[in-house]
Amino acid sequence: MNREQWLSDGKARLNDLFIEKGYSLPSNIAVSCSWPSKSIRKRIGEAWSPEVSPNGTYETFISPILDDPIRVLDVLTHELIHHAVGVDKGHGKAFRDCALSLGLEGKMTATYAGEELTKRLNAIVEKLGPYPHGAIQPSDNKKKQGTRLIKCECPSCGYVARTTNKWIDTYGAPICPCNHETMDVPQ
Repeated sequence: MNREQWLSDGKARLNDLFIEKGYSLPSNIAVSCSWPSKSIRKRIGEAWSPEVSPNGTYETFISPILDDPIRVLDVLTHELIHHAVGVDKGHGKAFRDCALSLGLEGKMTATYAGEELTKRLNAIVEKLGPYPHGAIQPSDNKKKQGTRLIKCECPSCGYVARTTNKWIDTYGAPICPCNHETMDVPQ
């Protein structure tokens, strides 16, 4: 079994949990291990609506930096929720209601499996076997920023703002005006 088969089988087994909680998943969801569109260290999964796929497929990507099968399944659960409630709903009320009913906990943009969901995911992993993938460790050969203005980026929407280290040290990282999240500051 390769990792895409493992992810597809995991999705099929998670479908039972969605049905049990009163949610339905579209039948044409493709799942694969792939780099996210941005923030490769921050984003560990992405759900794409069928409008961006030429054949109308719901696309789901799990980051190749993950290799723990329970974590992979809980990220997959998070991404499948986007497909169940609508990718356009973001992490709002519909997403939150579904996530909490399935057993995800934490900030809705960075959920993790709670105790009960972890038990269910362990049972799924017992049937699937180990995740057939070794985590990729991206290199830290990032180009050093050459300006005194520091580029800060929202991990959710990609909004960019620039400020100096003085303001970051005094008041902390800027807050994204789109979704009021603390922006990422390069180290």
